[in-house]
Amino acid sequence: MNQNATRRLLTEGVIGLAVCAGAYLMLVEPAERRLSAARAEIDSLKQRAAAAAAAMPAEKVREAHRLVEAARRAVIDRERVATDEAAMFGAVMALAERHGVRVDQLLPTPAKQVKVGEGPAAGVETRRGYSMVVSAEYGALAAFVGEVQERVGLTRVRAIRLSPDSAPGSRSVLATIETEHLSLGLAGAARSDAGGGR
Repeated sequence: MNQNATRRLLTEGVIGLAVCAGAYLMLVEPAERRLSAARAEIDSLKQRAAAAAAAMPAEKVREAHRLVEAARRAVIDRERVATDEAAMFGAVMALAERHGVRVDQLLPTPAKQVKVGEGPAAGVETRRGYSMVVSAEYGALAAFVGEVQERVGLTRVRAIRLSPDSAPGSRSVLATIETEHLSLGLAGAARSDAGGGR
């Protein structure tokens, strides 16, 4: 190899090394600094979260658990009404009495199993229904239907058929009401939990 070729090779090597060093300083080092800063921020956030969790008074944690448990029990109680014919009859009759509604008939309809959701959240709901024939003045009937839907189990009014009362001078309407009551299986799960805890 002659001396010019050696110099040219050394020059090109130095230029290549300078380009690599420049590229490192412009591209890699800033990215590494940002990554280090992000890691430091994550560590700081973890420490602050741990400190906040440790600083939360145990009484507040217990109160939050009590509220969640009370809400769960309320849903279970509402669901039980839908799964227990005697409880359903009692609840409907109490509301009817409160609103001055006469219940002429209250019959259960066959339960249906309905698939809901997809993937891991998929499940089966049991839907029970009732058909009732009632009579009352329109305002009382509307209030009764609203409370049945609001207070008797997890209820959906599927249909209402109205007709005038044929008695002379009557201000009442006759209504056939079809309801559907959702059961998520929580009442059964609650019984299992209670049995397992003994």
